[in-house]
Order: sequence, then C-alpha cells, then structure tokens
Amino acid sequence: MNRRDLLKTPLFLAMAKPCCELPGLPPTAYLRQGSTLAIDLRQATALQKMGGAARIRDEALQLHLVVAQTAPGVFHAWHGACTHGGAPLAYDARHGTALCSSVGHSEFGAQGEVVRGPAPRPVQVFPVKRTGETLTVELEAAR
Repeated sequence: MNRRDLLKTPLFLAMAKPCCELPGLPPTAYLRQGSTLAIDLRQATALQKMGGAARIRDEALQLHLVVAQTAPGVFHAWHGACTHGGAPLAYDARHGTALCSSVGHSEFGAQGEVVRGPAPRPVQVFPVKRTGETLTVELEAAR
C-alpha cells in the first residue's frame, strides 16, 4: 500500500478526524457591524469554557474564523484557513495553537506565527476583546 492509499483508508481518516473538527456557531450568535464582529457568548456555548473553540464560516458576511478561549477569559481569533494549502484550521487546546487539518499539520501560535510547517507564512490573527458576555473581534485590525 502506498502513502496515498493509506491516507484514504477508513482507519486513517477516523484517527485524523477528531483533531480537526470544530463546532460552528449559529448565525444568531454573531453579528458583523462594519469592521467588527460581535459574538454573544451566551449563544456560543463552545466558547464558554477554557480550551473551547468554534468556527465561524459565513460566506454572505465574508467570514472564515477560528475563535478559541486559550486561557480563562482570554480569547484569540485566527483566519480559518492554513497558509500552506487553504485547508481549514482547528484549535489544539493541548498546545494553545491553531492546527491545520491537512496531512502535515502546520501549527500557528497565538500571534499567527508558524510554530511548525510546512506553512510558508503566518496566518492572519484578529484582536479580540471581551466585554461582559460579548466578544468583539476587530476584523480590520488583523495582524
């Protein structure tokens, strides 16, 4: 069996799957207003606990983000696609990094830096501020 055939086997796919699945947020949990995105934590249950993460993919609003609570009360947001081949990113709570779902698993730190390749460049990150039960993601202030 060659590598390509191995990657297509049900066993390999089952082993690779859990690292990269993220729940999506319901559209009622977020609202884009110009260059900011407001996320209602009361509706974003995946983000309510430390280590929790969620994907926001909304083509109509031109959004593709991964948002995670990386430490108690501390949130980070990454662009939702890897800079290597565009595969979706997930959140690895064990390492506090955004993780590519593609074989090779590029990892990105909290500031978007490449922690492990093959990604050729950092992923875009967005400042996040919490006020009460609302997260505000600054979409135009990407780093």
